[in-house]
Amino acid sequence: MTAADRDGAVPPMLVAALETTTPDHLRTGPDADPLRLVLSTPDTDVLVCHRVELHLPVGTGPQHLVADPARLRLHTSADGWRVEHTGDDVFALSPPQPTEIVPGAPLELALDGVGVDTEPGTASIGVRLHGEHAGRPEDFGPFRYRLRTGNTPLIEYFRPDKLTVDNGKSTTLHWKGPKKDVKPYPTYWLYVGANAGEDVTKYMDADGKGSWDTGPLTTATSYGLVADTGSNDPPTATIAVTVNKPDLEVGRLSATGQIKLLTNPQALCDQPFEYQKAWGKSYTAATDGLLAANAHPLKDGTATITAIVYDDDREVGQCYSVIGTKDAPGNLLFPVPNGYTLDINANANGKPFHYQATWYPLGTGGLS
Repeated sequence: MTAADRDGAVPPMLVAALETTTPDHLRTGPDADPLRLVLSTPDTDVLVCHRVELHLPVGTGPQHLVADPARLRLHTSADGWRVEHTGDDVFALSPPQPTEIVPGAPLELALDGVGVDTEPGTASIGVRLHGEHAGRPEDFGPFRYRLRTGNTPLIEYFRPDKLTVDNGKSTTLHWKGPKKDVKPYPTYWLYVGANAGEDVTKYMDADGKGSWDTGPLTTATSYGLVADTGSNDPPTATIAVTVNKPDLEVGRLSATGQIKLLTNPQALCDQPFEYQKAWGKSYTAATDGLLAANAHPLKDGTATITAIVYDDDREVGQCYSVIGTKDAPGNLLFPVPNGYTLDINANANGKPFHYQATWYPLGTGGLS
């Protein structure tokens, strides 16, 4: 989040997201995925992009993404963009003329020729946008990312059969890792809520496909899958399954007078799979609460949910964003304090997708 300008005006906001088919992993090697950068604004104001500055490590080896800068090819939804290597690890992505970034219509940039090394590693990426807002020069960033690289992600498509189940019902979790002939093979640990991890490697077949039954669920439950390779920073994926009419567990609760905990949820949106248009709206919370949202594309490609929660002057806030694929829906669950503003956007780049957002108030009051 950004603080107010010296003249008291509230500055605009920019969300920069790197889209990958596996969270925090860029597939490299002969079948490398393109590096996709999506720039959007949740504000009502329009931003103008003059140039995107991209920092990509140049060299050979798993920590580098560009072996030959001349091999990079830039693809956008508009014609005339070009990519130029300006020295060291800096690349300039420039439109033929200043380009607007309009709320609900993200700017999408994709680079081919990135990530040629097949060995697993970690690479750092930096993004900065040079542009203007309301006729004044404005720079955004730098945004910094660390992505795992390699031609075989250790965790792919971690997802439940059902995102929501009835109280007392179960669902099955699925995931995919490398084939079992990879040596040494990771140990896969599944964490349920705050409980100790269970070794679920035995539930994976020779192709690396795993499945695990949750057992009966009575309340919303989070799951974390860790591929333990002996490193200090193992690949991790998380999901959550919600429960209709869950049991309420309370500990050390005392109150004088009346108290309302989780009251009636408020559905903000629930669009069918054939929906193709981007959606965005701004709300103000009349009480503390939780916002649950998910995005699920019907076909190949990605769907993105982005939410920003901030106070009146935007000096305090938090940005949440998740990318969903056909096999792995994107899920968000986060708190919204009383009196804060929530800006939420859903987009699937013009392809059919389903998205929904539900508000769970922790008291009397809704989102308006």
